[in-house]
Amino acid sequence: TTPKRKRVQVHEGTDRCSQTDADRERRRLVRHAEPVLCDAARSIHRTPSQGSASSSATGSLQSATMYQVPRRPTRAARCTSARCAVAVTPTSAGHHTRAACQAQTARLARLAGRWSPSGWRCQCQVAHVAASAPLEPDVKGGTAPPAPLAGASDLPLWGKRIVITAPRQYAAKLGAALLEAGAQPIWLPTIATVALKDAKHLRQLDAALSNLGVFRHIAFTSRSGIEAVVARLADTRHGGDRRAAAVELGSCGATLWALGADGGALTDLGIKDVQTPNEASTQGLVRELVARGEADGAAVLCPVPHVETPLKEPVVVPRFLEALEAAGVTATRVPAYLTEAATVDAAHFLDAAFPRDGAGVDAIAFSSTAEAQGLQHLLTAYNRRRAWAAMEKVGVPLAAHGPYTAAGVEATLGKPVAIVSENFSSFRGVVAALELYFSSSPAAH
Repeated sequence: TTPKRKRVQVHEGTDRCSQTDADRERRRLVRHAEPVLCDAARSIHRTPSQGSASSSATGSLQSATMYQVPRRPTRAARCTSARCAVAVTPTSAGHHTRAACQAQTARLARLAGRWSPSGWRCQCQVAHVAASAPLEPDVKGGTAPPAPLAGASDLPLWGKRIVITAPRQYAAKLGAALLEAGAQPIWLPTIATVALKDAKHLRQLDAALSNLGVFRHIAFTSRSGIEAVVARLADTRHGGDRRAAAVELGSCGATLWALGADGGALTDLGIKDVQTPNEASTQGLVRELVARGEADGAAVLCPVPHVETPLKEPVVVPRFLEALEAAGVTATRVPAYLTEAATVDAAHFLDAAFPRDGAGVDAIAFSSTAEAQGLQHLLTAYNRRRAWAAMEKVGVPLAAHGPYTAAGVEATLGKPVAIVSENFSSFRGVVAALELYFSSSPAAH
């Protein structure tokens, strides 16, 4: 699965590439760029040039360094000093020159003719920013919130109007994180997550919850899934007592898995033994099971959403189930809750979020792929395509909570996502990505 790579020689301390084939390679990268996540191509590995032949080829130039450039680059993360950049990761401590990075950034920008050709990350610049203003992790795995007494000049998001499209349960948390960072969140609910309505789906869920003991693992893919399972157990077996339902769930014998901060929904109910993968994603969960040797032959219960039309099920859940099966897992999929397009009168929400002249909004943040689908549905239903086009014209950037969401949003809307959270275990990650974006290039905003 590793893409072919081509070695391109770049000289540190200079502002231009030493070999003309670097230009050809970057044209090829832009030409073949696509929003596909590949762990093998997540970063460009920097290795010292070897042998006298490489040194002699550089002539009088010094400090030659060899870079291996993947054919298909991955997700965008804005460089702090340029529009888009080749991903370079320094292997040794100390200052890493930004001149070569900026030169390739300018070249890519000219070739692409737009922001980021499906995503270039500049690791050296991110490291430079982190060194000057480190963000320490909080207890839930995100990034530390602003200091309690921080002023407007210390808050990159101060006064920024950020549209959030998450359903009510998630918008409350994301909106609170944005408010704490000084932003002005504008809520535009494009989807809703509600309890199951179909009797067939309820029977399927009840049958699985009546046989929890047969499963080795229970893999929750969202906080809503946790809430739905606990609520259903409480209503059908414990007279509405959520604590009693949590006791049954925690003592069923299965290992409970949750993604990132979602585990807090279980620990808040008194369940102490909750496992979380290193990467807060469904694929990260599969990798964790395989690494622990607990995948092959294991029975895993997967409470997932049922997606109602006109929405289409995002690829996250099907790929999760496929990965489990490939790892030797016997996966049991059951609907736990319903994801549907927003059904409330959204006219006033749209008026606030999408002014007809496209002005007044600084970014649009998505926490799931389904939200992008819901947005498309609302724009069509309320005839707001012209307002959306106006926002595109003024260059309002899109933000996504993690690379998997970013890939889904790009595939749905056909627009590049400029802001992607590196840490997506909590909403503080996407807030930190927004802060980095608006602090990196003030002149552009």
